[in-house]
Amino acid sequence: MGEDDRHIGHGPTLGDVFPALVLTALAAATPLALVLMLVTTLGWWSCVGAGLFSVVLGLLALRLLRRRSAPPATAPGPARFTADQLAALPEPAYREAVAGLLHRDGWTVREVPVGGDVHLVGSHVGGSRIGVRCMPRESSAQRAEDGAALLRPLGAPPAGAPTGALWLLVSPGGWSRTTVAWAARTNVRLLDGALLDRWCAGEHLATVLVLRPEDL
Repeated sequence: MGEDDRHIGHGPTLGDVFPALVLTALAAATPLALVLMLVTTLGWWSCVGAGLFSVVLGLLALRLLRRRSAPPATAPGPARFTADQLAALPEPAYREAVAGLLHRDGWTVREVPVGGDVHLVGSHVGGSRIGVRCMPRESSAQRAEDGAALLRPLGAPPAGAPTGALWLLVSPGGWSRTTVAWAARTNVRLLDGALLDRWCAGEHLATVLVLRPEDL
């Protein structure tokens, strides 16, 4: 049996693993030696304070990293309503909700009192003008023509303006045939409960009313 055959089946010798043992011992002893040196130099309480300070700094750094990695907060959009919910609102809140929908679609409007009513009048980012009258459900079929034509001078563009104007009557209910015929003759748009639901659900006003580019 040769010398090589006598070593078959035996594990590593002490000489093989001794360097690794020495390195492991040094790796474990170095932090301990540093701690002992700090304790000897600064004292126990100083070491505890330094440790707590390091922990606080680490937590602050972690919080800062999480804040920077978080997605940016988005501004809240207008509250979501349905036509039935708008019908149940007081008139000022109903009008405010419609103004919020207009703002969402790029219109800037203000309230203008007209003959005992309050209309929303303003302009679009593209320069177009708009006049809006918010009518309650119970009176939309009977009172649409009464004063609705006042939207025309209020919503008319300034002299020489190249863009048109949009006149709109909004109701959470429906419109009578007479009102529909009158609106067609006077170029006034009608928004009933079904269209209002679509508008409130997120559709753009131009899509709901099937407006052409020249209408805006």
